[in-house]
Amino acid sequence: MDSALLASGAVSALVAFFTRAAEGAAEGVGESLGSRLLTEARQLYGVVRAQLRGSDLKTAALERLEAEPEDVKGQGALEFILEAEILRDEEFATALSGHLARLERWTRIDEASVAQSGFVAMGGNVDISGAHVAGRDMTVHHRMSDDV
Repeated sequence: MDSALLASGAVSALVAFFTRAAEGAAEGVGESLGSRLLTEARQLYGVVRAQLRGSDLKTAALERLEAEPEDVKGQGALEFILEAEILRDEEFATALSGHLARLERWTRIDEASVAQSGFVAMGGNVDISGAHVAGRDMTVHHRMSDDV
């Protein structure tokens, strides 16, 4: 995977993790799935933290994101640092790639149902499958693969 995409994916996952941690729980997902996601995100965080250890500047960028996950400048700073680390350390890149692949597999939405979507659903519900779904009164079904 491209180093910029890997760094961006790691920062996005950490933003979601820090935001959920601030809220206190992974709401909106099944209990076992939420637990797996939280565990995987914690492990990703641990890998990143260990990689940045030893540099006050790098650690400060991670701590800034942890304190203010929605801060776009903080996200950019950490992304820049992570990209440099990914290019410098192949083992770190491989570890990040593995964590992100598992997070992506577990958060993929395979099926969604939309109820009460106006004229389209006058007689009942509309079932939509795919990657992009919008509407109100939605029910999302996560399907876990056997290799999880």
